[in-house]
Amino acid sequence: MSGQRLRFVHLNSEELDSLIDEKNSANTTKVINSSVSVLKTFCNESGTNVMELYTTPKPELQEFLKSFYAGLRNSDGETYAKKSMISIRYGLQKHFLKKRKLDIVNDPDFKEANNVFLAMCTKIKKEGKGAVVHKDPISRPDLQKLYSSFDLKEAEGLQNKVFVDYMLYFCNRGRENLRELRISDFSTGTDAEGRRFVYMARDHATKNHRNDENQSQGGRMYELKDSILCPYGSFLSYINKLNQDLDVLWQRPSKGNELKYDKIAVGKNTLGDKMKNLSKKAGLSKIYTNHCLRATSITELDRSGFEARHIMSISGHQSESSIRSYSAHVDDKKKLDMAMSISKAITGDSIHAENNAATLRTGSKSSSTMSLLQDDDIAESHFQDSQERRLLETFVTHETRTTNLNLYQEKENRPAKIQPAPIMHINNSSVNVHYHYY
Repeated sequence: MSGQRLRFVHLNSEELDSLIDEKNSANTTKVINSSVSVLKTFCNESGTNVMELYTTPKPELQEFLKSFYAGLRNSDGETYAKKSMISIRYGLQKHFLKKRKLDIVNDPDFKEANNVFLAMCTKIKKEGKGAVVHKDPISRPDLQKLYSSFDLKEAEGLQNKVFVDYMLYFCNRGRENLRELRISDFSTGTDAEGRRFVYMARDHATKNHRNDENQSQGGRMYELKDSILCPYGSFLSYINKLNQDLDVLWQRPSKGNELKYDKIAVGKNTLGDKMKNLSKKAGLSKIYTNHCLRATSITELDRSGFEARHIMSISGHQSESSIRSYSAHVDDKKKLDMAMSISKAITGDSIHAENNAATLRTGSKSSSTMSLLQDDDIAESHFQDSQERRLLETFVTHETRTTNLNLYQEKENRPAKIQPAPIMHINNSSVNVHYHYY
């Protein structure tokens, strides 16, 4: 077969190992390397030959792991946080699967070692190091303030608005794949009712979906007619202004007043810190991160009553338990309502009524701005169209659905006494509410 062109590619063992390694995300590879480094350091201190761990029988390996889990300490001699402990064991699990085809987490032969690991996690929790800190969602007042800060006539302002739209509607994870996004990754479509939208025509491998699992980033950015906040219109305007000689979604805004972009990709760190910088520029109540946008998407969808499995179709989570932490978040308004309910039980109606009046007086500045366009009777079969349109309406609230309630009487410098309004369910109607004072 000398000189004949071969049809197949023949890989050696090193090339096969490299192919398998590439399956893991960069973060997973980093965790594995860090865990192995900790393992080697422990072996050096305990006088153990690390190479023997790859040939020693299971019972002896289990005894070693029991000592390892119980003795784990960071470089300062302190116990690791629970999250770090879990990361180290995860990295070693991956490492031993590759080296010995052993699953040190799920194999029953390592049950005793894992019981020691769980006991250490319990001990760490008692020491106050067990809490997992989740990123806070952006409050509605801050979200509205952020959108009002975008100058869509400037290249940077338009790009920032499209960036936030993309992160919210596609529920992107932090820095993940931002630099790899291409103009050609996106396309436009029209649903059965003639509504136009932007969707991702090509998916990127994500943390939860490394392989081809027919799992897509299923979000859509629908058109909001006659709205300056329309994500569909902003995206098309942005795409048309990009340098078409560079198939990169995030291009550096050109200097000057002209709305165009240079043939240069925005840096990875600039994209990774985008939300931090926007928080400072817009004067938000706190410094948010890119991942806070993802938390905002999931939290708002949960508040709006979407089922976990529907949220997962956009967020990419693999199990419903993964999004429970977002459902558990309680905003300031809800905490205030709960505290006032307890106060009502203690003092009667007086404090509760006064709180209601105060809430109404400051309604335009509170986090209680609600979307009025909700339909709890949407059929299951219409999820791809109507559910996703409701998703879009959940985020865009401040332009057309903010009600300014000014119910404070200046007379005698005291709050007005307000007669309670009836609870109403209204569809497709305009309503005038008249409050009577006495």
